[in-house]
Amino acid sequence: MKKDLSHNTFIKVLPNFIHSLLPDGVVDIEYDIEPIENDEYYLDVTFVVPDDSPLLVRKNELLMMRERIEMREELKRKILGFFGKRVIINNTGVRAESYHRQHKINLSK
Repeated sequence: MKKDLSHNTFIKVLPNFIHSLLPDGVVDIEYDIEPIENDEYYLDVTFVVPDDSPLLVRKNELLMMRERIEMREELKRKILGFFGKRVIINNTGVRAESYHRQHKINLSK
C-alpha cells in the first residue's frame, strides 16, 4: 500500500485493513478514529471476543491487560508499517460478543 495516502483514502481503507488483522480469539474490532495532524491519529479500540473468552474472566486481569497491550501494540505497528500513519491508542476495551450484538441492536433503534 502506498504510504502517502490522503486522509480520506486512509479512512476508507482502514476498516478492511483492521478487520483483516483480527488477533486470535477476537471476532471483531470496533474503533473510532480522530485525526490529530498530517499522519497522526487518535484511535479508540474495542476488541470483541467470544462470550467464553479468558479475557472476560475477572480473575485473569493481568492476562487481560497483557493481551490488550500486545493486541494494541501490534495494531499500531501494522498501521504504521502498512500506511505510514502513526496512531495513538487512547483507549482499549474488551467486549463479549453477545453484549456487542445487543449493543449494536440498541444503537440502531
